[in-house]
Amino acid sequence: MMDLKEIVLVVGAVKLLSFLYMVLSGVYRHFIRISPNLFKAYAKDQNSWALVTGASDGFGAEYCRQLA
Repeated sequence: MMDLKEIVLVVGAVKLLSFLYMVLSGVYRHFIRISPNLFKAYAKDQNSWALVTGASDGFGAEYCRQLA
């Protein structure tokens, strides 16, 4: 049977591995992975359009400016 020190060691190792996985997957998602080219994937021609909800203020307004 495992004593308390061994149980704490195993739980700590599992927690450390899950933390490292979370950090490394975040680094991969935000810094390493190449973002898809959405214009190439979805735009059929130069006359494409987009629907932006909440376009009167904040992020929606900035999306409209960038899309224009």
